[in-house]
Amino acid sequence: MNPTDNQPDAGSYLDQIAPKSTKSSIFPNRKPALLFSILGVLTLITLLLMVFVQLTKGSTDTTEQLAAKLTSIKSTVDESTDKLKNSKIRAMNSELKLYLTNTLRDFGPILEKENIDIKKMDPKVIKSESDEKLLETLEDARLNAIFDRTYAREMSYQLELALNLMTKIEKNSKTTELKSFAQNAKTNLVPVQEEFELFSAN
Repeated sequence: MNPTDNQPDAGSYLDQIAPKSTKSSIFPNRKPALLFSILGVLTLITLLLMVFVQLTKGSTDTTEQLAAKLTSIKSTVDESTDKLKNSKIRAMNSELKLYLTNTLRDFGPILEKENIDIKKMDPKVIKSESDEKLLETLEDARLNAIFDRTYAREMSYQLELALNLMTKIEKNSKTTELKSFAQNAKTNLVPVQEEFELFSAN
């Protein structure tokens, strides 16, 4: 018997003991990477939509706030007209009253396009711009015989707040009509605000 008969062939023996190599694809499994990419894109789109909505909402809120502010100032003007004594501030007040009447009239159609009803504004916005405390301050001033100067000071401040809102709208508004309105309203209001400021300083 030949002793080499039971010996495995050297080539096949080496094949058996050699480590099995697993076939690897030229392209690795990309399912997880693809999934994360899709999720990343969807997250980015969601964030961009949220930013857009917030910017749009912010612009609308500022527009409604300006409408409430101008309405509140007009209420104070109407309430205070008969209490003013000085002829100069009475003339300034008449000028302001005319400005507010015209500005609110021009603002109305623009507000409608922004889906804002000036007669049905958000109660929170109306409350935030209410002149209730201002009227109390003015009544105290009347009782202390310092109504005219106090009125000028308070009105200068209220008009400055309105101007700030107009500036925000002018910078952030997406519509040309609203931007133009804010720009013109601000230009016409600045001299009036300055007159009240000068009166209160003298």
